[in-house]
This record gives sequence, structure tokens and C-alpha cells, in this order.
Amino acid sequence: MKFNKELWAAFLLGNAGLLMIYLLPIMVGAVSEQFNLTPQQSGLFAASDLIGYSMSSISSFFWINKTNWKRMAIISVLVMICGNALTTIVGSFPVLLLIRWLTGLGQGIGVALTLAVINKFGDTDRNFAAYLIITLVFGALCMEGISFFPNYEKADVIYAMQIILAIICLPFVIQFMPKGGRQLEEKGSSQRIPILVFLCLLGVLLMFVGYGGLWSFTERIAVANHFDPEFVSTVLSSGLLIAIPALMIPLFIGSKYGRMLPISISILGLIIYSLCVGTDDKVYFTIGVLTGSFGVNLIIPYLTGIIADQDQSGKGVVMVTPMYSIGFAMGPLFLSMITTDGNYLVLSIVSVSIFLMVYITYLSVLIKKPATNE
Repeated sequence: MKFNKELWAAFLLGNAGLLMIYLLPIMVGAVSEQFNLTPQQSGLFAASDLIGYSMSSISSFFWINKTNWKRMAIISVLVMICGNALTTIVGSFPVLLLIRWLTGLGQGIGVALTLAVINKFGDTDRNFAAYLIITLVFGALCMEGISFFPNYEKADVIYAMQIILAIICLPFVIQFMPKGGRQLEEKGSSQRIPILVFLCLLGVLLMFVGYGGLWSFTERIAVANHFDPEFVSTVLSSGLLIAIPALMIPLFIGSKYGRMLPISISILGLIIYSLCVGTDDKVYFTIGVLTGSFGVNLIIPYLTGIIADQDQSGKGVVMVTPMYSIGFAMGPLFLSMITTDGNYLVLSIVSVSIFLMVYITYLSVLIKKPATNE
């Protein structure tokens, strides 16, 4: 696993871009209370960043090998800083949605560039796991840090944290971010993405429809069950931290023992999350959040590694971000349409069905192409 200045610049850029997703449950709760939102409006707000994130991620398929990565990274950081700063002074919910969408555009560009750099240096399973560990540590620290500012609007504190991480990465991006593009374009621009890669990408999309929807509403579910805010914050931050040992598995073991077993464990964890998170028992709620976070973080590096193994164009790995973000954007919108105030049982049932579909998709890929499992 190669850790050099270019890779670290990309890690920090992606860290700034991904923080919003980790803080999303707290952010949705804070904004829902600030603007007195319905569950449907909360779902729309949860999706606003992610819709912009998805759009810029999807567009990266066309520009990732043709643009100056350093220039695009600087634009990404500036959009994140300006978007979060403007959000703190907005008093209108529709305007808030517009600004969060624009901010999501910058976040999506940053994470897409991070994946492109990771793919450039190879050893995708491990480098991707290392990147996620960095983001999880920062996400957990920020989640816990929110409670140290009780006299400030919680949503404003969350926006400020996103600004700080963007500012931290800016000098590294300016100094060390590769200009990129050309070698990858020459290497793979004429090659088509294999059908198995599209199937893997579909699996990522489906998984994050289920997980993104549940994660976005986890804080709202806890409030409906009358859990105290300090408990909820602790469980959510613990969920981020427990993902670190999950990521240690692909980081240190890689695919030495295949990918079938870790994928099976991951799906089991996500199903447990679906079944436990909606209960009014604090122990089950905690188990659900922890196993879900463990599962989703264990599976992503392996799935990204499968895509990298089967795709020589260099575009397949970059498309993990669009599928990730589209799923996360669709999840809150989809689940918000099938729930009512205080009744989240249906979310669990739908999510279990989605995760079983994902498992079948992955199994079909691994059985169809045994080489990806070695």
C-alpha cells in the first residue's frame, strides 16, 4: 500500500467531501426542528446535498480523464466552503435546498477525484479502506464535537465543521494534488466497461438506497422512540468508530481469503440494522446501528476491488461514487414516501428486502466470475 503526498492530498479532499454523509442524521434532525419539517420535507432536505453530489459524480464519467485534477479539486473545495458558509445565513427552506444542492456538487467532485487518484495508484481494496478509515475518524470526532457547542444552532455547528475540513485540505490540494487525467485517458478511454462491472455498480446503488434511507432517518427514529439526544449522538459516533475495525479487514487482509465471506457478513450486519433500529429498546437500537455501520464499511472496499479487477478503462471505480451518492439520495426520498410520523416499521421491512436483493446481485457476480473472488 503506497502512501505518498498525492494520495494523502486526495484522502483529505475526499474527507472534506464525505463528512456531510456521516453527519447527515444529526443535520437532518437539526434542520427538521429548525424549520419544523414533515418527514417528507426531511427526506427532501436529506437528499438535497446528495442530488448535487450525484450529479457531479455522474458527470465525472465524462470529465475525469480530460480535466486538470488539481484545478477541479480547488474548485471543489471553494464550492464546499462557500456553500456551507451561505447555508448558515439562510432563513428560507427552498433557498436552503438550493444552496445545499450546490454544495453537494462540490462534494461530489471532491470524492470522485479522490477515487480517481486511489485507482491511479492501484491496490484499490486497501487504499480505499485507508481512505474510509480517515473519514470515519474525522466523522466520529465531529459528531462528538457537536455537543461542545450547546449555545449555538446545531445545524450551524455542522456547517462550520464542513468548512473547517475543507480549509484544512486546501493547502494540500494546491501543493500535492496530481494534475491527473492524461495517463488514464490514454490507458483506458477506448475500452468498454464490462457488464459485470455494471452489475456491481447496480449492487452499490441498491445497497445505499436501503442504507442511506435508514441512516438518514436514524436520528428521527430515535426521537420517535423518546431516546435522549446524548445517547443518540454517542451511538451514532460509535457507529462511525466501529467501522474502523471493519475496514481493517480489507486494509490488512485484502482479498487473501476471497470476497464471498466478508460480503456475506456485511449483508447480515445490514439486515440486523434494518430489524433493530426501529425498536424502542436502546440495546437493540445500539446493536443495529453498530452492525449496520460495520457491514456497510466492510463491503465497500471489496466491491470496489472487484470493479477495479474487472475494468481496465479506469472509469468503473470512479462510478462507485455516483452509485453511492444516487443511492444515498434516493434512499431518504423513497423511504420518506412510505412512512408516517412515529411509524418506522415499514422502513425495516423494505430495507431487509433491498439488502437481500443486493446479496443476490453480489453472489451472481462472484459465481459468474470466480476470478474476482481470489
